[in-house]
Amino acid sequence: MIEQAKSSIWIFTPYLDFTLNKLLSKSLNDIEIVIITSLEGENPFLRGSQLKALKELISNGVVIKNLSGLHAKILLVDNNYISLGSQNFTSRGRKNKEAGFQSNTSFLESDILQNLNDWHDQANIVNAELIDTLIEYVKVNEDELAELKKRLEEDLESIINKFTNEESNFTITESEHYNTIFRYAQSDVIVYKKLSGIYKNYFSFKVDAPNDLSQWIKIGTKGEEEKVSLPAYFYFPSLNSKTMQMAFLRVHITTITYMKSEFHMNFWSGFDIKGKRFTVDFKFLKTKCKEANIKITLSSGLIGKVNLYYLFNAIEFKLVKSKFSNNVCEKFINDNLLNKPRKMREFLYDKVRPQKFTTKQDQPEEIEKFLPKDSYELGIMEFQNQPILIFEEY
Repeated sequence: MIEQAKSSIWIFTPYLDFTLNKLLSKSLNDIEIVIITSLEGENPFLRGSQLKALKELISNGVVIKNLSGLHAKILLVDNNYISLGSQNFTSRGRKNKEAGFQSNTSFLESDILQNLNDWHDQANIVNAELIDTLIEYVKVNEDELAELKKRLEEDLESIINKFTNEESNFTITESEHYNTIFRYAQSDVIVYKKLSGIYKNYFSFKVDAPNDLSQWIKIGTKGEEEKVSLPAYFYFPSLNSKTMQMAFLRVHITTITYMKSEFHMNFWSGFDIKGKRFTVDFKFLKTKCKEANIKITLSSGLIGKVNLYYLFNAIEFKLVKSKFSNNVCEKFINDNLLNKPRKMREFLYDKVRPQKFTTKQDQPEEIEKFLPKDSYELGIMEFQNQPILIFEEY
């Protein structure tokens, strides 16, 4: 509806972030834009980016008004057509399970339109000076607010976990765990499936230029931002959040093309466990990935062989199952690897760090099986300071 506006756009919402700024970016210079929000209570502090988004909107000529008690989420176009629903004008709102209604007929002379005009008149103008004052207040008190928010979240999580099945929690499809700590340097990153050139018969995933898949911004625990560049032509561990399947994908500027999911003993030189050298066979599983998505095989001619099955969710490894060739091997691996947290971290870290593999031309065909949909929203999480690409259906 925003694109169809001819004279005015009024938006009523208590919660917003830079998602709204992007939605309005093409209309800033053409029509009247008014945003009626609520600056009371917890609203600005639950979403620190809300104040910064409002400041940018004011600098772009958008009229901001404050209406006490506002909880409605309504879009009014040309003082005539209405869209209303439960969704906030935020990036999180786009992912939540929301419902809404968009009118195809005029609401002119209706009671609801009269109410919206009354709200508009009751609301007070918000200027840049007020927003700057609130931003400074939040900044001065952000450590205290962040600590309180963290403690509240931890307490709530502890209570909820007592009443929630642990196994179902670990599979984090469509969960809050995928609020990635990286954001795209240019905008939300949506990758689309496309043929890789005129004479090629396989698909890649691409973003439109001038976007650059190698440039990201990392958000710190206190909201600080750090520019991060992914090295060109490297393969990055990637997770399909719907299926929990994993693979290494090669990322370069606007294209994700090549894929690798199996690594045989000649790739890693091996791994030392208490003076014993084990060869390593490693693969990302392709079926029943919500149960386990990684298989690691350790082999020693003197000790024996073990298959370790893990479910990795970009936050932690969970050992799902282990198969030992003999009792000696089971005791040795348990005593010197599985029950040694530091040794295990060293061992698993190496399996999900970015790599620069030799590329084979038949690799791209597997991407269609790993990412079967036509488009995905791409985000990044960190595991021991290493990036994990997260693909969510778009």
